Amino acid sequence: MNTISTFPSLFRPARLASLLCALALAPQFPVQAAETPASQALAPQAAAAPLAEQAYQLMMSGQQAKAHELYLQAAAMGNRRALSTLAESYGRNRNGFLKSPSVKKDYPRLLGLLERAARYPEPEGSGYWLQSDYAVLLATAPAPYRDAKRGGQLLEQLMRQHPSIAECYLLGQMHEEGRGFAADGQQAVYWYQKALSADASYAPPYIQRALSRLYRTGAANLPPDAKKAREWADKAKRNPGYQS
Repeated sequence: MNTISTFPSLFRPARLASLLCALALAPQFPVQAAETPASQALAPQAAAAPLAEQAYQLMMSGQQAKAHELYLQAAAMGNRRALSTLAESYGRNRNGFLKSPSVKKDYPRLLGLLERAARYPEPEGSGYWLQSDYAVLLATAPAPYRDAKRGGQLLEQLMRQHPSIAECYLLGQMHEEGRGFAADGQQAVYWYQKALSADASYAPPYIQRALSRLYRTGAANLPPDAKKAREWADKAKRNPGYQS
């Protein structure tokens, strides 16, 4: 006679207790949440290069709205040229690229793509610095999308390692004006001077003039200094690129 089948209710508690005991003694493995696409690095895809080139040709022929659409498609595929062009056009580019009113800029989308792309290692000698592009756009985007504090902090980290003129100059302005940081004239001087030393072959006179003005007027944590103001003004006047 099958005792278990005849008296099943007598054995269920014992089986349940055995199962619970086995589960309690089993090794515990950490459970990790699956990464969503937004949390993953945005790796470049070779198929995006023709799109970026087509977008460039459209942009140069004045068809900015179509160019913008293709650039966004290429950017979503990780194309660094498209991402950098969009970042420049949304931000500091003064050459008219993608500046037409017909271009409906999508700041949240581009910031998200740049943030993901910035996690992917920059190809050596690529000429693209998407971490910097992301930090600058984050610090300077229009108010609804701007996070000057976060963008400024990220940009400082990058510029301490690999200084460049435009980005260090921007940090100087942010410290002088109190954008993303507490206003601090000494920090502004530090970043203006770091901008001047970023390129041994060129010292932009507009930065020398900024230092002269800052010392002439003084700022938070920086008293006026007429002597230094004259010194920087003289350096700017002697600079071959004085008018720039």
